[in-house]
Amino acid sequence: MRNVLAAKIRASGMQATVLLLSSVLNSCAPGTLPADSGGLHTFHDGGLTFRYPDAWREFRHSFVSSFSTSLVDLATVDVPDPCVSRPANGGTETVCADRFHLAPDTIVVHLAANGFPGFDIVSSRPAGATAVVVGGRPAFMMHRAPDNPAVGADEVITWTISRAEAPGNFYTIEALIRGPDSRQLEEQVQRLVDTVSFDPR
Repeated sequence: MRNVLAAKIRASGMQATVLLLSSVLNSCAPGTLPADSGGLHTFHDGGLTFRYPDAWREFRHSFVSSFSTSLVDLATVDVPDPCVSRPANGGTETVCADRFHLAPDTIVVHLAANGFPGFDIVSSRPAGATAVVVGGRPAFMMHRAPDNPAVGADEVITWTISRAEAPGNFYTIEALIRGPDSRQLEEQVQRLVDTVSFDPR
């Protein structure tokens, strides 16, 4: 799940210092191509490609923190802008967090590009994570309990994928799932991960 972030915009006269900007982009992304007869859509962005069920909708919001940039949310529920601004202490405070709620048998998948100094896909793998290969690249997968009850997820599955072209950087595919028929949703997101590929550089 997205971490809660806060940023303040302090204005003085005609000048403003902006520490975080969140604006909604077009939720029908030009990088997504219609599916063929397989009932799937193809996602393509920055050399990363995968396929996902055509019943899932695509949402794009500008969500940027120091170490992470949201690329897309794929979901069977509405995913509103995670960032909300409000007046605070003479300025503006912007707080970002997941603001959707999962109904029974629904899913939201966050795709993000991340970077952290010193990150290594092997040595940075947390306890309990499983080493896997995604799109021919070293990765790890982890199941965990949700940390935000308001979202309504029963489980969270995250794949962390190395980016060989950018040391210290990685992709995350994070699936928030609510049952009771969790198995079907787990299989769908696993098939998404199985179709991940990267354009040769």
